Amino acid sequence: MELRKGETLRLRIAGGALTLDLVRELGAQLADALGAAHAKGIVHRDIKPANIFITTRGHAKILDFGLAKFTEKPAVQTVAQKGSVLGSIYFMAPEQFERTALDIRTDLYSLGCVLYYSLTGQYPFNGENVTEVMVAHIQGSCDDLQAHRPDLSPALCRWIMSLIARDKDDRP
Repeated sequence: MELRKGETLRLRIAGGALTLDLVRELGAQLADALGAAHAKGIVHRDIKPANIFITTRGHAKILDFGLAKFTEKPAVQTVAQKGSVLGSIYFMAPEQFERTALDIRTDLYSLGCVLYYSLTGQYPFNGENVTEVMVAHIQGSCDDLQAHRPDLSPALCRWIMSLIARDKDDRP
């Protein structure tokens, strides 16, 4: 196993929202890594800050492919023996909760949630309990990123919001 020095994105964000420059750099690296996985037919299905490692040299690494699916056609979300959905609810796409077909756009949604969280320190979809968080994802109800970060360019905010679009067909 590779020896890595650094910290997870989750730990980095615990210190506060990240700078735009850092999020741009990490976002580009993560998009590139996801593109490479997707080109091989792999959908990660659990992109979240705890599964992203930032090396001391500033390189982003996607970790934990335990829920990943190698498939040439869309597949549904994995569930536990008792039927509960596996994954991290704050970063899961609506189709994962609905147990409909997942594809590379599912990972893009999660990446959008991670970028939103990185820039604000707040989850884009929130609630008082698991059910409320799931409903927020399914209904597509979250605050516009621009409202939290008016200093960001409207184009960047629109792009990140398009990543977390409710409908997969509306994602880039």
